[in-house]
Amino acid sequence: MLVAAAVVPGAPALVPELVGSAAADTEEARSAAARAVGSVLDRLTGPGGVPIGRLVVLAAAPAGAEAGSRSYDIGGELADDSFGPQLRLPALPGARPPLPVSGVEDGAADDEGGESLVPTPLLVARWLCSQVAVDQPGAEELWAEALWLTVTPEAAGDYGRTLDHDLAPVGLLVVADGAAPHGPADPAAEAPRVAAYDEGLAKALESGDPGAVAALDVELGLELAAEGAGLWPALASASRGAAWRAGLLWSGSPYGVAWFVAQWQRDVSRA
Repeated sequence: MLVAAAVVPGAPALVPELVGSAAADTEEARSAAARAVGSVLDRLTGPGGVPIGRLVVLAAAPAGAEAGSRSYDIGGELADDSFGPQLRLPALPGARPPLPVSGVEDGAADDEGGESLVPTPLLVARWLCSQVAVDQPGAEELWAEALWLTVTPEAAGDYGRTLDHDLAPVGLLVVADGAAPHGPADPAAEAPRVAAYDEGLAKALESGDPGAVAALDVELGLELAAEGAGLWPALASASRGAAWRAGLLWSGSPYGVAWFVAQWQRDVSRA
């Protein structure tokens, strides 16, 4: 069953190595995201850091992907240059051998013989986890067994239900953004819909109410270019039937895209 969840942005601008001196602009969001990820890991480790559950990292499938989910083996050392600056991430403790995922010379081949790239939201989540891992001594098994997945909107609700029925404790990290664009670039016809969508999303995440998350308009979110809008049915399904202590740790619209950082903890006192 789901015991904890966190929502973090999936934009590459969150990663300092990719934005250089502009990293200061996203420091508060980055710090909040690290705290949210840490709160999930804390619920999945017992005394001495012994793992007592499984971490699932969920991001939106790329456009045009076949309906369903896809897993990525990205716990090992990663190298990515798709954003210009070279991003290198150390292997997570207990992870499998290194698996290069991008670049002309070290791209990993997929089943069709082409280059297999990790979707950007998963790469950002992987960076966040590498920052948090240093404060999780003894959690090698947790990182080794973590699932890194993308899922399409059609399959999100069903996947959430599988987490709800899992007998082991599950921590869910949802990588998603709000609507875009914000600010002066907003077409006048779109601005009211963007504001209403993001306000509803913020309230749902802060409420800890699975019903409020289930009521989010997925189609509208996709229309408004909200990366990961199709993932909310997964969170709603996985968290149903339980009481939650929730908080919105940070929200804002850097670079014209709404970001939200939230954490949910199962309230066992109200079980």
